[in-house]
Amino acid sequence: MPALKLYFQPKPILTGERSRVTKILVVDDETALCEMIHIFLSRCGYEVLKASSGDEALQKVKDDEPSLVLLDIKMPGLDGLETLRRIKQKGNSTTVIMLTAVADKNVKQKASDLGADDYIIKPVDLRDLQQSVQDAINRIAGQHRFPLKEEKL
Repeated sequence: MPALKLYFQPKPILTGERSRVTKILVVDDETALCEMIHIFLSRCGYEVLKASSGDEALQKVKDDEPSLVLLDIKMPGLDGLETLRRIKQKGNSTTVIMLTAVADKNVKQKASDLGADDYIIKPVDLRDLQQSVQDAINRIAGQHRFPLKEEKL
């Protein structure tokens, strides 16, 4: 496989309390795209897992408990929308960003109704992906804040 050429240096986007939110699962049956995203997000400082099918993704969500899933819609077998539905059906609070070549408003609305947090159209612009991941990490970090202990004077 040829080396991935990045046109800009990804900046690490994990600092402070956000560094605890590091595991991302990339689900896509397009091996080259999955690998490119894996390399890019790894360089950003995340622990990145890969899956090539909906069934494999469900197993990894169960076993590895990623904080964020990047999920393709069009895949053989269990498609992304059904995978999303099953992830959310179990009361799982995992954040899901859909990655797809399908620029259909109805599909986007269905993904949103099923609990998708964002929707990125392929081909993936790495700057857009980085911003979407950053926004998701910020939301996740906000959900995991602990109240400050009251100090006694």
